[in-house]
Amino acid sequence: MNSESDAGSDSDDDDYQSATSTDSNFFLITVAYLKLRNKRRKTEDKIRARNIIRDREHASRCISAWPDAMFYRQFRIHRPQFILLRESLKAVMPPVNESMAKKSSGSMISLEIRMFITLRILAGAAYLDMIWYCVCVDLINKYFFQMLKAMNKCSLLDNIKLPRTASDIALCKKGWTDISIRKFGEDIIPELFLTGDGLVIKIQAPTKKNLTELGLPLSNFRNRKNCFGLIVSGFCDAYTRIRVWECKWPGSTNDIVAYKTSNLYNLVVTQKIYDDYDLHFNLDEAYSSINDDKHLTPYSGHQLAAARVLPNGELEANKMLCYNNRHSGQRITIERCFGQYHRRFGIFWRPLAYKVNICILITFVCAKLHNLCVDAWLASRGIDTNMETGEGGDEVVVPGGEHEGMFGIVGGAEQPLQLDIQLPDDKSIKENNNNDPISDDEEPSPRASPRRLQPKRERLKDRLFSLGYFYERKTDN
Repeated sequence: MNSESDAGSDSDDDDYQSATSTDSNFFLITVAYLKLRNKRRKTEDKIRARNIIRDREHASRCISAWPDAMFYRQFRIHRPQFILLRESLKAVMPPVNESMAKKSSGSMISLEIRMFITLRILAGAAYLDMIWYCVCVDLINKYFFQMLKAMNKCSLLDNIKLPRTASDIALCKKGWTDISIRKFGEDIIPELFLTGDGLVIKIQAPTKKNLTELGLPLSNFRNRKNCFGLIVSGFCDAYTRIRVWECKWPGSTNDIVAYKTSNLYNLVVTQKIYDDYDLHFNLDEAYSSINDDKHLTPYSGHQLAAARVLPNGELEANKMLCYNNRHSGQRITIERCFGQYHRRFGIFWRPLAYKVNICILITFVCAKLHNLCVDAWLASRGIDTNMETGEGGDEVVVPGGEHEGMFGIVGGAEQPLQLDIQLPDDKSIKENNNNDPISDDEEPSPRASPRRLQPKRERLKDRLFSLGYFYERKTDN
């Protein structure tokens, strides 16, 4: 009986071991299957989709068939200037492996295609519209930023120069003289050099990350026109050609504060680079606190009212109005320049939706393209405005990048732009206001505002009257 019980226990052990072995095998098979399935899934995920063959040259062929008028409407520059710009950019843009590009998508994204994309965006087109050029829309901003930096570096667009030599200054003043003689038969306000003003570039509110990088609060970018913006201090010559372009202030900065903290003001007032030349800048009333013969502003309403209460005051007030009228006729050139600039580049028709340093780069590139168009217009009419090379001018460049220039550092294509933008403190502004150069022998006039009058402005006012100019107030019949 014991033997029978021992035999029964042995059979139970065999059944248990068999069942355990079966469960273990099933577990191992399940684990192996799951591993194989996961491996197959990963392999399937790694298999990239089939390349989309794109005929990007089709867009170039279509554009080459456009008439010149349509080409200009699309890209805001004429075809000859486009070709010159393309050849200049070849020295700046890195080469592209054409064979690998053809293997990838059938055709390469050529320099010409990138220029078309960039110029169309600057003209006001949305990035989604660039799908017509057979380029992935997710990469449009990448190519746009690359081309902006390349345009800022190319030699053809190295065209924003501040005249420094005697010949360059004489050439710049000659433009105003020629226009005045053509309009009035004589140079009524001689020795005019440049006219300038401030411009607000509207931008979207900077992100918290961008504000942290800049070290400025959001309120500093709020402009009095109830928008976020950047302030440009620009000066142009008689033909609306931009000679000075500085953009480094947040939108809450007013024009006079921006100018008094600009590099141009430092050159003119502190370093006195133009003291040996008889010239002046034409500015509006916002700059009247400068009070020197290099910066002429119109008579204020307070000065006109004070003049009328004096004996023979109506005649004196009329002289002031006559001067203001002729002064405004020349100062309006900078407003025309800003109008052409804003009208030509539709990207400014809505707030810029980029980081602040990219917004500044856009304003500089558009200013250079504006000068390219103005130069073409002047050349078609036989007007020479080209300055000497070498010491003939100083480059107005974008903050951030590789090499230093007159007004900052040029942003290179390899390095991100570093923005140097800050608000001037009240102390420095008060010092600038108190240290404005005023002649010691100048007598205060009873018709002046608390600040003294500009001696050169007084001489020009009397000169206009001696030439027979008289202000006639228009009245409704």
